[in-house]
Amino acid sequence: MRLHFVSLVLVGAFTVSLTTTAAASTIGLDPVSGGGFSSTGLNSTRGFEFTVSTSLTVSALGLFDVDADGLGEAHNVFLWTSTGTLLASASVDSGDTAVDSAYAPADSQWLFASIAPFVLTPGTYVLGATYAIGSPDAFLAGTHPSPISVTTASGISWVGLRQAFANDTFPNGTLPGFTGTFGPSLLVEDSTPVPEPASLTLLGLGLAGIGARRWRQRKAS
Repeated sequence: MRLHFVSLVLVGAFTVSLTTTAAASTIGLDPVSGGGFSSTGLNSTRGFEFTVSTSLTVSALGLFDVDADGLGEAHNVFLWTSTGTLLASASVDSGDTAVDSAYAPADSQWLFASIAPFVLTPGTYVLGATYAIGSPDAFLAGTHPSPISVTTASGISWVGLRQAFANDTFPNGTLPGFTGTFGPSLLVEDSTPVPEPASLTLLGLGLAGIGARRWRQRKAS
């Protein structure tokens, strides 16, 4: 009975650790190749439409930082439903969390500002980032001769370019000749728990103790 009790305690402690481990973050949509860097002479909100096939927890909104040299100014980033209902927003600047991008050939990164985590259910959504007239920050633009290839987190699919020629405005328009702009992205949380090293050590010591106790019991008999 005592041996059974020890086993239950160890399994319970290990289970608690699994459920309380912090989740890993994944970039929702990240450019891999193609396109070219561009700027705008107009106020604009640039981004893209995407679909979600499974519920995802969003923890941050971000902006693409060309050459990973920081931003010249802060940019507002917005997440809407496909019909323009605002779900979340954040102001992103050079002091926010930097995450490497997969984009090649240039060095680049994302800068992510944390938001209160919330769940995106299956459906269609739009991301947009504001660029003011004469913004010192470029964005990545894809064209038909040079479309942008993207990688996405599990459950997310790219749909296409969205933009509006006004600040902080739902980007429901497209632009002939352009296939996409980056622009904004989001961080999603991986809900799969990962054991912490300390928990694995605890489990190993507990199992070793149980094994030693059984060996002594057999020897005594």
